[in-house]
Amino acid sequence: DMIRAAIKPNTRAILINTPNNPTGAVYSRERLEQLAELCREHDLWLLSDEVYWTLGGGETCSPRSLPGMAERTLVINSMSKSHGMTGWRMGWLTGPEEMITLLINLNLVTTYGLPAFISIACAEALEQHYGVKDIAERYAARRTVLLDAVRGMNDVTVRGSEGGMYVMLDISDVEPDDEKFAFAFLDKEKVGVMPGSSFGEAAAGHIRISLCQPEPVLREAAARLRRFVSSYRREAA
Repeated sequence: DMIRAAIKPNTRAILINTPNNPTGAVYSRERLEQLAELCREHDLWLLSDEVYWTLGGGETCSPRSLPGMAERTLVINSMSKSHGMTGWRMGWLTGPEEMITLLINLNLVTTYGLPAFISIACAEALEQHYGVKDIAERYAARRTVLLDAVRGMNDVTVRGSEGGMYVMLDISDVEPDDEKFAFAFLDKEKVGVMPGSSFGEAAAGHIRISLCQPEPVLREAAARLRRFVSSYRREAA
């Protein structure tokens, strides 16, 4: 309903990101079908950022596969997350041939392409499926470890966090100012988290925790967070 209400006469596209950064939320097929219906009803493009597609925590659905959506959907993808190639800057768009032709022409005058060794390595990784299963399983295990460790923590609520590389926690009942909370947590417990407000007003009062560390580190971080939250509330009182 909020997306429908936000559509204006000059709206041309809806941009989504699933699995989501920063929340880790994964859109259900039902939610994607609702978005597809909106796009067809209002003749909109759907830009679907799917760079975390292999880290969805289960079966994922691309909106481009839904009825009537192939001709109005551009899928954004990358090897950064699926193959652990962050920094190699290998990405691509999938969409209708006419639109891709226009985007190729745009790309030709803005980008000179990737170094040959990166192109060769990426082609090999795609053909041989290097790392995809291992990376997905590693992040799924880390997500489970961290979520198990933070559940039941007083006044801290898990939001989203079904997929991707992050866990999003609502800490607004502890401290509404997420930047203040994050810097105090770093200062006292030496654990770095991202304030939710860095991603916009909608994420204020939250912190994002990266799953890029090994499981023992995540367990220790969760223990320090639990200790910090408990002491923070006592000091505030």
